[in-house]
Amino acid sequence: MKRFAMYIKMISLTLVCVLLAAAFCSCVNKRVGEYEVAYDELRFLANSYKTSLVEKYGEYETLDDETKSKFESELRELVYTNIVTNYAILSLCADEGLTLEDEGLDKRVDEYMDELIEGSFGGSRSDYKASMKMYSLTDRYVKFTVAVDYLYSDLLSKMLESSPVSNDDAKMKEIVKNEFVRTWHIAIFNDEGESVEDNKSKAIEALSKLRDGSMTMYKLIGSKYNEDYSITDLDGLYFARGSMNEDYEKVAFGLEIGEISDIVGLSVTRDNGKATTAFYIIQRLEIEDAYLDENIDSLRQEYMNSIIYGMLEERKGELSFEPNKYCEELVLAELK
Repeated sequence: MKRFAMYIKMISLTLVCVLLAAAFCSCVNKRVGEYEVAYDELRFLANSYKTSLVEKYGEYETLDDETKSKFESELRELVYTNIVTNYAILSLCADEGLTLEDEGLDKRVDEYMDELIEGSFGGSRSDYKASMKMYSLTDRYVKFTVAVDYLYSDLLSKMLESSPVSNDDAKMKEIVKNEFVRTWHIAIFNDEGESVEDNKSKAIEALSKLRDGSMTMYKLIGSKYNEDYSITDLDGLYFARGSMNEDYEKVAFGLEIGEISDIVGLSVTRDNGKATTAFYIIQRLEIEDAYLDENIDSLRQEYMNSIIYGMLEERKGELSFEPNKYCEELVLAELK
């Protein structure tokens, strides 16, 4: 799976909100091309991107009217731009005859959800639902995202089968040497409630230790300075253009072998689906032949992922989100 986004008022007012949400989910309210967009997806994205804007502007409720308007305008642009992503994937999949109605897809999704609830919530569906509520998620949207992920995986497999490099290891190794980059990095995330200034100071301290030679990047990855716990393989990250954050890639491909970047501020999405910012320090490493020999299949898949990503970006540019009147009247920054 490539992704898993994996987010007391008066009773009368609460009921009104529930009824409105139900109405948005059931009516033809917003579309991306031929696809309808449900309210819960809009709400999840709004709450995810709101986090990074709070760091920029402050809490929405505390802002003056002019700043609130800027906040809402920027948030709406982020949501409208990114809400097309799942539907761009569905559109690419449809070109290859893969759809949400594919036989067996519902069963795969249900099995995944059962494993998720058992493994992450001890089989407690009430705990699962509580967690979904915490992150502004719904069961429907989670299942939809999982289904899209499965279709993406099916698309990747189909394209790998027909790829000219599917069985040509020598050609694939040459592609990696010419079109891939290998990096190490540390990341310090500006999570909700944390001081961006303190985190920046922490990044400056880490970079200073790298510059004066008192610590190597190898040691920093396992130190208090690094918060990207997904980095467990010290072989480094091997990737082609289009596989990583665009700004990360720009820095990585611009470095010389062994060179260490300055502090890089990036907008990122955490494992829980929340959008935030982070400070990165990146080092470019030499590509190793021994690693290519042992990992050529995964690198081949990474290469095809980058190709599909390029196709996805092109398709996203062809799609647009068309909100209806109800959506246009919503204040996205106030969605709970």
